[in-house]
Amino acid sequence: MTTNSATPSNGSNQSAQGFTLPTVSANKGKAPEIGKPSGAAPTELIKNDIFVGSGKTALPTSSVTAHYVLMSWKTGDVLQSS
Repeated sequence: MTTNSATPSNGSNQSAQGFTLPTVSANKGKAPEIGKPSGAAPTELIKNDIFVGSGKTALPTSSVTAHYVLMSWKTGDVLQSS
């Protein structure tokens, strides 16, 4: 299993911010396995592409389909997913 840990877009050190982002499995075609986060929750949105596509760039007028997993930072419980 390949794993990926999100990195803050500003390049800051995660541990210096008081949190460790969860690991996310990177197995195409399978639901992601997400490790429980630790420390205080980040106060700003942090994003990381697990898979980068090779198609056309989405425009503001484009329709896209996205899959997501919503996890509680405090408990690690999955609250919702697509």
